[in-house]
Amino acid sequence: MEKNNNYVDKDQLVNAAVALDAAEYVIQEMQENYFDCFDSSYEDDKRSILWEYSRNRAKMAVLSILIYEISKAFKENKTSCYLTKQVKT
Repeated sequence: MEKNNNYVDKDQLVNAAVALDAAEYVIQEMQENYFDCFDSSYEDDKRSILWEYSRNRAKMAVLSILIYEISKAFKENKTSCYLTKQVKT
């Protein structure tokens, strides 16, 4: 088996894993308790959408911070999900 020199020890990515877990929870909660609950074609739901908007805007700010932390952890460990391709000229 060939050794992968790009391997990052899992202990180095614990903070990213914790942030990812938190982000997944917030996304699930928003999906179930906001997007799946309301239909903008119903007048009563329109009021609920407006009522819940500021709470969900705050949750999106939290997601933004979590995603930044995850991205930062991967960058610090020189890890990416994108492959680098050489472009021939």
